[in-house]
Amino acid sequence: MRIRYGVVMLVCLLDLLRPAAARAQTDERREVLAVVQRLFDAMRTRDSATMRSVFDPAGRLVSIRVRQGHARRFGT
Repeated sequence: MRIRYGVVMLVCLLDLLRPAAARAQTDERREVLAVVQRLFDAMRTRDSATMRSVFDPAGRLVSIRVRQGHARRFGT
C-alpha cells in the first residue's frame, strides 16, 4: 500500500512541476476533443440541434451526394 501511495504522490508532484503552458495545452486539447465527441454523438443520434450547437452560428452545414457522376449539394 505504501508503494502505491508513493507512486501516486510522485505522479502528482511531477504533474505540478510540468510547465503551465503544457498543462494549458493539455486542457485545450481535452476541450477540443470533447466538442468533437459531442459532434460525433449528435451525428450518431441524428440530433441536428446539438450538431448545430458545436459550430459557429454563422457556419453552414452542407453535404454533397454524388450519383451517376452528378454532384448535388444539400444544406442550410
